[in-house]
Amino acid sequence: MLMPGLLLESDLCHPNTGQILLSRGTVLTEGFVRKIERLGLESAVEASLQQAARKRQGEGDEIAELTAALGTLGENSPAATDPRPGRLQGEPVLDYGLRVEGKMAISNLLDCARGLKDRHEGSIRSFQDCEITWGIAKGFIDHLLARIERMDLDRYPECRLHDAYSFSHPFNTAVLSMLTGEALGQGRDEIRELGLAGLLADIGLAWVPPALLEKSGRLSSQELEQLREHVRHAVTILKEFQSGRGLIVHVAATHHERMDGSGYPRGLEGLGVPDGAQIIGLADTYDAMLSDRPYRKRLEPAVAYQVMVSSPSFSKGVVAAFRRRVSPYPVGTRVQLSSGQEAEIVEVNPDKPLRPVLDVDGARIDLAAAPELRVTRHVVPRRYTRLAHRLPVQIRTRAGHEWNATTVDLSLEGLGLEGDRTPPHGEKLFLTVTAGGQPVHVVGQVVWEGARSGDRAYFAVSFVPSSDADQRQLVDAIWSMA
Repeated sequence: MLMPGLLLESDLCHPNTGQILLSRGTVLTEGFVRKIERLGLESAVEASLQQAARKRQGEGDEIAELTAALGTLGENSPAATDPRPGRLQGEPVLDYGLRVEGKMAISNLLDCARGLKDRHEGSIRSFQDCEITWGIAKGFIDHLLARIERMDLDRYPECRLHDAYSFSHPFNTAVLSMLTGEALGQGRDEIRELGLAGLLADIGLAWVPPALLEKSGRLSSQELEQLREHVRHAVTILKEFQSGRGLIVHVAATHHERMDGSGYPRGLEGLGVPDGAQIIGLADTYDAMLSDRPYRKRLEPAVAYQVMVSSPSFSKGVVAAFRRRVSPYPVGTRVQLSSGQEAEIVEVNPDKPLRPVLDVDGARIDLAAAPELRVTRHVVPRRYTRLAHRLPVQIRTRAGHEWNATTVDLSLEGLGLEGDRTPPHGEKLFLTVTAGGQPVHVVGQVVWEGARSGDRAYFAVSFVPSSDADQRQLVDAIWSMA
């Protein structure tokens, strides 16, 4: 019997259309249970829960086997620990699989947009057909929404992606937009639309010459007009998607408009700027200020935050919702103080977001009660993700099956892989990555399976290196690719 409080172990899809109704990881509420019963899907959900329970029952044996296998991959293997310093304990809001899923969705969208511009036969690979690409993006937003619904205010940093701007910016804009929409009390369908709108608002940049986007100097008036054409391009691209309609197209056309009339392309002001456009515009602007750009360095979070909350460009209601859901110094952030010491944020002060509670060398300091100290710098960790490099990987299962794949994403969190098969979700894999001419042994499990393209399959594996030496070698190899 279904009861509120149960956690969905797999996506619940409509039996006829295949549309995702509730994403894996959703906590069932009374309302959800009633809808499931009304659609006659109780047996499907109960079967999924029973299968997950059987799988957990055998988890003890799996862990023992995995520990034994780790010993065969490297001598003096340490216990499996998370190599990322300062990571929050417990279930991550945004795991590696969801990060890779988002980046692959954005990559597909950009490729599809460029193909629409070229109009050459075969310029869009079969799985990047507009409708399929749209479906991939919707699936990612559904999974992201399920995570955001369980996220605390101070855990926002786990949702922010640090990567190449073309990937990280639409990703982060979608996250911030959904958080703001949730704080405004919008419904699930509205928040989903906001996420898609945030992901696609600047898709028109795919039609702007790369040299213009990467220019480090000041843009001429002609270049500025050419850049602003991305708004019109976005509308054209989105209308090519049969599902691209309503809010998403409207937001793409208006998200650079501002309440005080300072925006473009039409110079709308006041109530003429739709709420959705304000939400996406605020998210887009805030993430851009926190990112390094060719023409300027990123702003410190405190500076960007103060600019946003005091700006006349956005309505007070949207700004207030943004402030309720986003903190400039979330828990887990490392900062430098005016004393020269480094510290880690351990608690957010909702009433004084610029004065958080810190851990300084084991001592707890509340900046709200220490006026002599202030945060001077956000300590940004090295970015250990390199999308441009494709490395060969040998894969082995516990049953002894072997095949080869190639990396499409590489980081200390895991691997995004392209191969000729997709292993099942949760399967344990042993991988040998050839980096810098040397084999690096890693072990992990499948956390995401993507769409196939002909005989090519895409999936992500979350891992920990199997020895200290392998971890150092992996870090050195990734960093040498910078």
